[in-house]
Amino acid sequence: MSEAASHTAEHIFAGTLRKMNQDLRVHKVELGEISSVYLDLELLNWDMILEAERIVNKIIREARSVRVHTFGSLEEAEGEFPGLRSREERIQGEVRVIEIEGYDYAACTGAHVSNTAECSYFLVSGFSRSGEFVKVEFLVGEKAILRSLELCKICFKIAEILGTSANKLEKVAENLKLECYALRGRLRDATDEALKRIAPEEQLGFMVYSTCLKGVDERVIMERAGELIEGDARAIVIFGVENKSKFFILARGIKTSFDCRTILKDALEVRGFKGGGKPNFASGTVTDGVCSDNVGLIAERVRGSLVS
Repeated sequence: MSEAASHTAEHIFAGTLRKMNQDLRVHKVELGEISSVYLDLELLNWDMILEAERIVNKIIREARSVRVHTFGSLEEAEGEFPGLRSREERIQGEVRVIEIEGYDYAACTGAHVSNTAECSYFLVSGFSRSGEFVKVEFLVGEKAILRSLELCKICFKIAEILGTSANKLEKVAENLKLECYALRGRLRDATDEALKRIAPEEQLGFMVYSTCLKGVDERVIMERAGELIEGDARAIVIFGVENKSKFFILARGIKTSFDCRTILKDALEVRGFKGGGKPNFASGTVTDGVCSDNVGLIAERVRGSLVS
């Protein structure tokens, strides 16, 4: 589908949203494989988008004429077309107006088709916040039709996976999201309780917190390690976590000066270590080894740095 058709469809879409919300302003239009329009419209949501898509495709099917008008000034154009959509601050002198027959009027210098039927079909393929604007991605013509079919297939496959119907999919997804939040909260609580049970071991005048945990919240582990070294300048933290990956943390208080990044790399390099961090707080994953053995390798390197 040509850029002219995409640009024309964008006019119909923006004009439709303008009728739904008078505060709408178009900031920028980008045409390409996936076209985008940037809108100043905070209230945009998928319900509004669906209603706009229905109207846009109705206007396309009606095969309305797309006409070009030229005026000597913006005031003259607005006199002929009240409610003209324009970026007043960008217009000087002669004004070119694109009219979607009996529906939308916008000042524009771009290329457009001569009839809305040439747009064939319009589909919003995504939208997101982009700074102070909303970025709406869209497709026109055959690409829009094919993408609609793909999304329909995805919708039905997800419904099948979740054991529900497509009509109930939105509600099921909302319930699963709430359930996921609840389970994450329980996991955080359980992780916190497990960490509270870890008693430090004094070694060479330092308090070493060392453990291996399974099925815990890694974010809570990271937070707890940070709290320990902030609360005790002599704290040394060696945590191993086995979830989907094997994850390790080494952190230290300010009373010692070894580089946690170097220690982790030297201790676990043979186990396929990948990670990084800061001199006082580093973390990463390994592909091999038992958690307790890996923690032992780290602890051995730490002891070596303390006595050297």
